[in-house]
Amino acid sequence: MLLYPNGDIYFGQQSQFTKHGYGKLIKISGGFLEGTWDEDKFSGSHCRIFDEETGNLYVGPIEEGKKSGHGRLYDAENDEVYEGEFENDKKSGEGRLIKRNGQILKGNFHNNFLEGNVTKDTITNKKQIDVIFTNAKAQNNLYLAVNKEGGQ
Repeated sequence: MLLYPNGDIYFGQQSQFTKHGYGKLIKISGGFLEGTWDEDKFSGSHCRIFDEETGNLYVGPIEEGKKSGHGRLYDAENDEVYEGEFENDKKSGEGRLIKRNGQILKGNFHNNFLEGNVTKDTITNKKQIDVIFTNAKAQNNLYLAVNKEGGQ
């Protein structure tokens, strides 16, 4: 166990008073990081991060301290789950967004936004949306898409 001056506590493997191997860092503020550590750096293929400020939970790979590869983000702020690819801490690549109301949006993400053709699934039906998203952002369960000319 390592106890830090700010009140954070680390439980797990260590080497010469540094986090090294599998362990869990519990922050005094309520969040945690659980997974593999390499000389105090958090990384690995099976990590969990709980952000106490947002209530979000990420499960998946971490590379150089950032979300990278195939993971799942439970987004408490927007009441949705994203499952898919991450790059440099952002949703990027193939993924699906699962809303609380059962709506599922599948498509390509770039810098956290849906882009290109999107498939909309629900429990009762499935259809292809005939809209191409560019920098789409959810607002009150509606998606606002801004085209390249700046219109909406």
